[in-house]
Amino acid sequence: QQQQQQQSQEQGGQQQSKDQNKGAVILEGLAATGLRSIRYALEVPGVKRVDANDLDPAVCESMRRNVAFNGAEAEQRIRVLSNDARIIMMQSPNTYDVVDLDPYGTPAQLLDTAVQSVREGGLLSVTATDMANLCGNNSVTCWSNYGAYPIHRPYCHEMALRILLACIESPAGRN
Repeated sequence: QQQQQQQSQEQGGQQQSKDQNKGAVILEGLAATGLRSIRYALEVPGVKRVDANDLDPAVCESMRRNVAFNGAEAEQRIRVLSNDARIIMMQSPNTYDVVDLDPYGTPAQLLDTAVQSVREGGLLSVTATDMANLCGNNSVTCWSNYGAYPIHRPYCHEMALRILLACIESPAGRN
């Protein structure tokens, strides 16, 4: 009976250590103020760690203040990084459960490394704020960013989404 209890305790300890390793690891590659990272850490259940990155060191200092202002739980879960998002993603293959990219303009230059850093079954969240280019107002720029030549028609927003998805699919197919 003592042996069974000991085995039961060992299994319980192993389960606890496995549970401690569980949880989503999130990268916000272009975090700016870090507010979305703070919301991930405090409002999404099951988040283990959030890597909040920005290239500008002064912005990262502001981000650290914002994280500290939101308390100990935010400080424990959020790691503020100051680097090029592509380098972080390149150095972290299959690391993140969620990669969140919200650049000012096109995300095209980030997509290859993003699909490499997201885990199998993970989530890649991409925002493109260059809809004018994607909708055909500047076809040459769209061609250089996305490898597609859009035409300005009433269905341009659907076409823009398809162009963006194709731009994500291309590096995903290589990896």
